[in-house]
Amino acid sequence: MPVPVPFAQLWEHLPAELKLSIFFRLPLRDIINFSYVSLHFRLFALHSLRQRLSELLLPYHLNVYSVFLALDRCNTVVAGSTALELVCPSSITPNNIDFLCPITEANLFISYLVLEDPFFGPPSIDDDPGQNAVRDVVILYHPTTNATIHAIISVSSSALAPLFQSHSTFVMNFISASGFYSCYPELTAEKEGSLVHRVLPCYHPDVISAPRVQKRNGR
Repeated sequence: MPVPVPFAQLWEHLPAELKLSIFFRLPLRDIINFSYVSLHFRLFALHSLRQRLSELLLPYHLNVYSVFLALDRCNTVVAGSTALELVCPSSITPNNIDFLCPITEANLFISYLVLEDPFFGPPSIDDDPGQNAVRDVVILYHPTTNATIHAIISVSSSALAPLFQSHSTFVMNFISASGFYSCYPELTAEKEGSLVHRVLPCYHPDVISAPRVQKRNGR
């Protein structure tokens, strides 16, 4: 009887382009399982995720390594449809990218975006306080590529506050300088999600006011 060839040996003989093509179609859950095989597999898994992110950043003229550096320095994360595309790949290419920024480093990160590509138009600011731990949203639009960047500013020093106030588990994914994350990997890999219901909304701290105490009988 022929001796079965180990999977690792077969994998080594595949062309690099085919390997990347396979990985670009795998959900993050399967990529993590693949990385447990060996250190070599783990390094290739990280390489494929960075390569995929690099392709998604092309319309915004952003270099993947400078983005990771900015994420690290500004404690910022990539979220929204771009993060979802890496966690659960589809045939749809996101037409915008969301960055979640802490209130303390938001200006620094926005300055990085403007300096990275001066062809972006002047930032427009949506400062209408939301109920999802969002203070402001700064929008950058590229007139040539029609690419749109949203810098979503958190109400706190944590960039993840708006993420965990999201309406659905389907969007609770993010990319930081240290890795790729999915809060609900099993649900997301199956293209399923759950709505998040709250009893009380999360108000902007500058909007909510302290309750007034009415004096009675002069007290």
